[in-house]
Amino acid sequence: MFIYRVFGLVARKQGSLSDNTCHLFCELDHTHPAGAIVNFLTNVIMGQSKVKS
Repeated sequence: MFIYRVFGLVARKQGSLSDNTCHLFCELDHTHPAGAIVNFLTNVIMGQSKVKS
């Protein structure tokens, strides 16, 4: 039995100081696990923070 997961993130809208946008994702297939997407997004976000520092 495979348990499907839902996850999301909140990000600041580009060009705005006060507005945010929410992105929700869900697993549709066990061959595309949420963990893979979360790891990818974490690497992208961490890479961007290193560039800004």
